Amino acid sequence: MNKRQLLENMRKEREIWNDLFTQISPSRLSEPGIMGEWTPKDLIAHITWTEAETVGIVRARALVGSDWWRLPLDERNQRIYEQHKDDDLEAVEVRAFQVFADLEAAVGGLTDADLNLELLPGIPIWEQVSRNTFGHYRQHKPDVEAFVARGDMTVSRAEIISRMSYGWNRLHAYLKTLSEDQLTRPTDAGGWTIKDHLTHLGAWEDGVDALLNKQSRPERMGLDDAAWASDGFDLKNDIIKKQHQDKSLAEVLKAFETIHHRLISTIQSLTDADLMSPYKSYAPDSSTESPVFGSIVGNTYGHYAEHLPWIAAIVAKDSQHHAT
Repeated sequence: MNKRQLLENMRKEREIWNDLFTQISPSRLSEPGIMGEWTPKDLIAHITWTEAETVGIVRARALVGSDWWRLPLDERNQRIYEQHKDDDLEAVEVRAFQVFADLEAAVGGLTDADLNLELLPGIPIWEQVSRNTFGHYRQHKPDVEAFVARGDMTVSRAEIISRMSYGWNRLHAYLKTLSEDQLTRPTDAGGWTIKDHLTHLGAWEDGVDALLNKQSRPERMGLDDAAWASDGFDLKNDIIKKQHQDKSLAEVLKAFETIHHRLISTIQSLTDADLMSPYKSYAPDSSTESPVFGSIVGNTYGHYAEHLPWIAAIVAKDSQHHAT
């Protein structure tokens, strides 16, 4: 396996893993039962411990790390559980995407030849990474799916607002760990700063507020008819980025907060039945039959969850650059 393939697998499987957890109501993330006495929060901490250890292995190109690796599996897992069971949920989640981003950056710093170095006979570095990332997700995926199935999402105004608020708080808990320089200077491969990601999130969230008020989404987002009708999202997103790129960080954060609270207020004015109404009932020029609540999810907490790993990757890559 080469580096490109490994990173693609890591990112793809991580998105699937993160999507699974967005299906769990925030009120259940500290509820026992996902694996015996473990909560979803404990499982996140367990995965993160393994990935943090893998960061050290990749950077050293050697089997370094905790003495707990020498323990029997059950005993090691119990120690990880005991170490983190009282940690704050927000802190556990913030550390999870920080560590994964660090691992992405560490793997990105290797060559294909490095990946094939055998740390144990017959086990190259790439296999160590895969076992402790997407191999680990696949191992625990049935546990998460079973937990989700025991508490299916209730499509209600209260539940949607709860998930929006939780996603908002998680995003901003991470942003608070970053300096203004980190938020505005380093960029990803597409030339986006973290500030650009935030203006993007705010614009799409504002578009949903317009939709729920039966107003024009593209007009609210500053897009003309041609841009809105264009295939895909690249043109739309590029226009949004350019519209806001000269704004200060304070302006962007304030606008995003205003948009978020305005959307919550709009949702509070709706009924549960309204949220189950087809999209086309809010946009007469559309033929989309799917319930409008899907657009809320995809442009609020689901959207935050999509961008958080990308945001963390900007920070991790920049930090590694300055460390070398």
